[in-house]
Amino acid sequence: MSVDEVWVALFGLLATVVAQIVGLAYWLGKKFATIDKRFEEVDMRFQAVERQIADLRAEMDKRLPR
Repeated sequence: MSVDEVWVALFGLLATVVAQIVGLAYWLGKKFATIDKRFEEVDMRFQAVERQIADLRAEMDKRLPR
């Protein structure tokens, strides 16, 4: 095996590893974007529930004497 063949083999291996890392990074990026979107949806739901509780509390304070 000549030195040139070793360099070609190493370059091929390096290209494969880099391609796998890039593919994994892309896939993880999409997954994290999906997770972030779901957390935003959950956060909006909690905010809506908190508003409803605050409205209910305000209504009860109006109706119930202290």
